[in-house]
Amino acid sequence: MAHIATQKGSDGLLAHWNSLSRSARQQTPLIACLVKQLIGRHADSEAYIILRENLKKHPDETLIAMVPELNLPDYHPAIVKLEDLLRYNENNPVTHSALGQLYFREGKWPEARRHFEKALEIRPDVTDYAWLVDTLEKLNESGAANSLSREALKLALPHKE
Repeated sequence: MAHIATQKGSDGLLAHWNSLSRSARQQTPLIACLVKQLIGRHADSEAYIILRENLKKHPDETLIAMVPELNLPDYHPAIVKLEDLLRYNENNPVTHSALGQLYFREGKWPEARRHFEKALEIRPDVTDYAWLVDTLEKLNESGAANSLSREALKLALPHKE
């Protein structure tokens, strides 16, 4: 796909994608590869359409995690889609993290905080800790941000038996 994208750009890449068999277009690694190639060519809106359609059929965490990588003029449709996915699996940390990142981009700090905290409640993740620290700083809660930073650093340290 990288070769096709280099030779024929986003349009050529999408034409190739559409020529693939239906079963090939349902394979998460191929979808992820296509989306990365489209993002690399600033075809984020096209990438979002591909992600949205595939998330309807198969809400794969790999694809969910790609949504915040998109540079979209309006994140509202993506937020609505991810919120909808939570109705089916409210304890998916990847969906909460993706939502937190989109809300953060929109400057909706309380919503971002809620989703990062929920993601971390389900599973500790250094990246989500970093996002939550940034969110707390935006909310002028530097004491909580400092405390959380120390907690996150413990994840990076080797565990002593």
